[in-house]
Amino acid sequence: MQKYTQLSEENRYQIKALLDAGHNQSEIARTIGVHRSTICRELNRNVTNSNSEDKAYCPKAAQQLTDQRHADKPKHRRFTDVLKAQARQWLIEEKLSPELISGRWSVMGIDGVSHETLYQWIWAGKRTGDPADKGLYKHLKHGRHKRRRGNRQDSRGRIKGRVSITKRPEVVDTEPAITTISVII
Repeated sequence: MQKYTQLSEENRYQIKALLDAGHNQSEIARTIGVHRSTICRELNRNVTNSNSEDKAYCPKAAQQLTDQRHADKPKHRRFTDVLKAQARQWLIEEKLSPELISGRWSVMGIDGVSHETLYQWIWAGKRTGDPADKGLYKHLKHGRHKRRRGNRQDSRGRIKGRVSITKRPEVVDTEPAITTISVII
């Protein structure tokens, strides 16, 4: 299986030359060493439509469009110490939930992190033993993890002192007498 690599500007000029030479997309893909769907996607994304009859692939314009798409896509945000200090303050003093903290950052125009990242940070602080973050989970509204399915120590839905149906008394097996109940309306 081939490893995925993005097309370079050189690859785009090769595509242009091979298209001008009359090669089809499969032949171009084999020559460059990429999957044929990569060539199909490249041509669909980057063919200029100056008019309906004159569709042309321009490698320079294709590279510029690709660079613009990469610049516009969302980037990974780092959870800095400044953001952690602010989140810690809002969690402890103002009793804000992680959802409200991430919402406040977006309203303020601060490039913060998601509420899920905040929850992971809070629960990791409980496990790692960092003194500043060790007790943050206590300031959450629910204060603890939700229980997970399949937990053998889980006691939800269990009746204390229950008796198996195989050990029920014989009286239960006898047919009861039919009784009528009158309802007053």
